[in-house]
Amino acid sequence: MIEVSVSGSRVSGAGRRERCRAHSSGLVRVVACAVLATALLVSVPCARAQSDEAEDLTDKVASLVSDLLTRESFIIPVIISNPTVGSGFGLAAARFYQLDAESLVSSSSLGAYYTFNESWLVAARQETYFGEGRHRLNGLFGVYSLNTDYYGIGYDAGSEGSSVPTTKRGVALEAEYFRRIRSDLYGGLAYRFIRMDTTQDDGPVSIPEGQESVTSSGLGAGLSFDSRDNQYGPRTGVLFNLGGYIMRTGLGSDSDYDVFELECDTYVNVGESTVLAFRAMGRFSAGDVPFFDLSRYGSGSDLRGYIIGQYRDRLMYAIQAEGRFRIVGRLGGVAFAGIGGIAPTINEFHADELLPGVGAGLRFVISEELRISVGLDYAVGRDTDGWYARVGEAF
Repeated sequence: MIEVSVSGSRVSGAGRRERCRAHSSGLVRVVACAVLATALLVSVPCARAQSDEAEDLTDKVASLVSDLLTRESFIIPVIISNPTVGSGFGLAAARFYQLDAESLVSSSSLGAYYTFNESWLVAARQETYFGEGRHRLNGLFGVYSLNTDYYGIGYDAGSEGSSVPTTKRGVALEAEYFRRIRSDLYGGLAYRFIRMDTTQDDGPVSIPEGQESVTSSGLGAGLSFDSRDNQYGPRTGVLFNLGGYIMRTGLGSDSDYDVFELECDTYVNVGESTVLAFRAMGRFSAGDVPFFDLSRYGSGSDLRGYIIGQYRDRLMYAIQAEGRFRIVGRLGGVAFAGIGGIAPTINEFHADELLPGVGAGLRFVISEELRISVGLDYAVGRDTDGWYARVGEAF
């Protein structure tokens, strides 16, 4: 899934610049189609009119997109629209291949991106599935310089809405190997390395003292149960992940701390054109945790309607439900709602500090075979709201 969100904050204070999130899970092959398909999505009246010309145009665009999705390799330009780091451009190259008939499609990709607020990122990603589906070997490496805002730590800091501009420079590396234990259950090990150097302007808040330059290095382990009928647009099944990392000075980290995460996605098919999707997650960190590895509300799939990092603390949970339905032809819609919270300890979650989110959006299927769609969502949180342009579903 690839997602770009545009958040319009209603929070006053020094950090009133626009923000968004961009999340990628390896579907680099659909980046080239996003602008074209989203432009078609905007022309909703034509789709609803179901005129011969509109249907013919829809079929031609869908055919072009499907052709791009089935190519084994390509190099494409990428347009960036991300208020967190501004607008910009990039170049992505990817190759896709299947190592055997029983394994998922593997991919190798490389991308370079630059925005007009002088943020940049160069990243390489490898996803390898082999051994008749028994083995999964994945990795990610990136070098970055990102200009973003920092709000502080805790619910009160996020609610106040004051922030300070920061620049984060560094490198990140992740590698994992998972092996099938039985049926849909996998288990594996992982390694993660992050080096981050942060500078900040003067302002009402400040990053924790001594965390201007931080190295985080540790080992991880996890279990994954995946019975979904499709990776990109599931209609039935369950995805359950349980895992964590232990960062230790003996492994090259500047401090000792732990991060654990639990997530469960469930999909129920209700008739031919409606799917109910449910997600619950929890994240826990303990020890001397650097500010960038605290749980950040709004990151990943949890939750739309919030600026990533405005609310951050040691603990976080979020639950949400989403209805996905077809309107006409390849055009569909979604409606979603969720709630969650952050806290320093499990005893400090409070009912008056809940963070709800609600919204709706449109979808256009660009590949019926792979169940990949593009979409536009609008979501409202407790203090913020935002537009989300995306390729793939939220979860």
